[in-house]
Amino acid sequence: IEFKMAGPAVRRILMVHVTGRSFATFNPKKVLLLEKTTRLKYEVMSHPSLSQEQLRAELINRGSDYEGLSYRHQVHSDHVEQLTNVLKDMGIEYHVSKREDYSKDLIDWCDAIIAAGGDGTFLYAAGLHTLDCSKPVIGINSDPERSEGMLCVKSKDPSNTYNIPYLMKQLFEGNFEWTHRCRIRVKLNSKLLCYRALNEVFIGEKNPTQATYYELIVDDNEKEKQKSSGLIVYTGSGSSAWVYNINKLVPHQVEQLLNLANKEIENGIRDLESLTKKVTEAYNSQLVFEGSEMVMAFTVREVIHKGIFSASKTFGRAKRLTVRSRCFDALIALDGQKSYNFPEGSLAELSIHPEDVIKTVTFVD
Repeated sequence: IEFKMAGPAVRRILMVHVTGRSFATFNPKKVLLLEKTTRLKYEVMSHPSLSQEQLRAELINRGSDYEGLSYRHQVHSDHVEQLTNVLKDMGIEYHVSKREDYSKDLIDWCDAIIAAGGDGTFLYAAGLHTLDCSKPVIGINSDPERSEGMLCVKSKDPSNTYNIPYLMKQLFEGNFEWTHRCRIRVKLNSKLLCYRALNEVFIGEKNPTQATYYELIVDDNEKEKQKSSGLIVYTGSGSSAWVYNINKLVPHQVEQLLNLANKEIENGIRDLESLTKKVTEAYNSQLVFEGSEMVMAFTVREVIHKGIFSASKTFGRAKRLTVRSRCFDALIALDGQKSYNFPEGSLAELSIHPEDVIKTVTFVD
């Protein structure tokens, strides 16, 4: 009843919170195609005075595989060309943007954004997309042999081949669902940053061997002083990425714990291997949550429990987090794409809002 009585904006938020997906059609008139910077392209840009042969010699001298980099660059370029050919054949106006040229003006111009690359390109495309979040961001993996592309669409043609024209055909025929992903908004010293974090925000000292010292407030709870190797705040999308690998257990850890427990159990554990697998999977599965959930999670890396420091808020979920820096030379990094200095006394406010939810695509099985 509440869903039916709510206004259009609220209905959308409720739908996103409950399912994270909605059915729709893809019929853009203008598409912005953001392509990744390949390693070879990066090297060319970094050495503008070198000829092709000189650059080749430079890379070989550094132990890099020049032919391999050239091949991967060509694979990416071929997939981008296939994308533009499809858009051209469909009569859709498009603009290909390099990472360094990606801007709010271009985002405002288009009806949809296609990120051609891997997860890094998708994160960058989504992070700067803050004007009209109803415009979809669709990730197309331009090198599926070398990149997992967890945030990119996944679809193969009937011959089980990654096929760009077939993939785009699926889009235009509506064989997909809209998937909604929440992002983290960051205010730094009361100034709203122009980037929204889709995966995670990391706060820590630039020197990884130095302890990070800060004051943390979770929602409306009491302030707590902590020292650690850094604080990570993440979304449901990010819960299966970097932070998952930080928090997950591996079977040998569980086996060691169960072996210790086995000594304390009167009748022992009958099937240690099976129990190890079940416990490992059960623990790791609860680390992950849906990208559409309107909540952030946080985890403290290697918190220091010593002397006057005894942190209690080392992981959990929240709507708002406030962090006051007591660091020497720290930074705030958003999705590994943007970073900002976070010196002593700086204040970061992290929150999550329905208006920052973006649309992307999941193909229907």
